[in-house]
Amino acid sequence: MIPERTQRVAVTIFLVTVCMSLLDVSMVKIALPAIQDTLHLSPTAATLVLAGPSLASGLALIPAGRLGDVFGRRRCSSSACGCSRSLPSPAPRTQRHRAGDRRLIHGLAGGLLAPQTMG
Repeated sequence: MIPERTQRVAVTIFLVTVCMSLLDVSMVKIALPAIQDTLHLSPTAATLVLAGPSLASGLALIPAGRLGDVFGRRRCSSSACGCSRSLPSPAPRTQRHRAGDRRLIHGLAGGLLAPQTMG
């Protein structure tokens, strides 16, 4: 039997993780006009700012679930948090490309994190 305090901590971590993923998507939708003006994005590029991280997250879900089974959920969760904050952009690029790269990395990290908290 798992102690009640441990169960409460686990549920809290689960809820915070899910809420942060939803908050990330919501913040970008609200801030999209400002992002579009600042980076001088076309409407197509602005759509990719919204769709890119969701696509990356969706593509990462199934492999991330398997990685969690093989390597352990705790290890995969901590690596997801670490990769979303510490990985730099892949190459020296413009500010516009770096912003897109970081959004994709955050989407991948969210896709890696979701199965670990729900599984």
